[in-house]
Amino acid sequence: METKTLRISEPAYDALIVHKRPGESLSDVILRFAGRDEQRVCGFLQTLDPALRTGIAKTASSAKKELDQARPRKVSRRTPGLSVPAGKSR
Repeated sequence: METKTLRISEPAYDALIVHKRPGESLSDVILRFAGRDEQRVCGFLQTLDPALRTGIAKTASSAKKELDQARPRKVSRRTPGLSVPAGKSR
């Protein structure tokens, strides 16, 4: 595998080291964080204390139940105080 030299600041290096997992190279960390949004969120959550992850999961589950039970509100398409120039539509 070809390699490249990359210059990064000390704070950026320290941030990578914090997220480095056992057996993982810094290249692996960069690739993990450069992945899809869902993968980044899961990767971040995996770095948290298991008790904190459980709390986050319970809160998210509770919020989802509330959202699923909520009735959609009718929202006006016109925003008070927002004018649209003549001849232009939103």
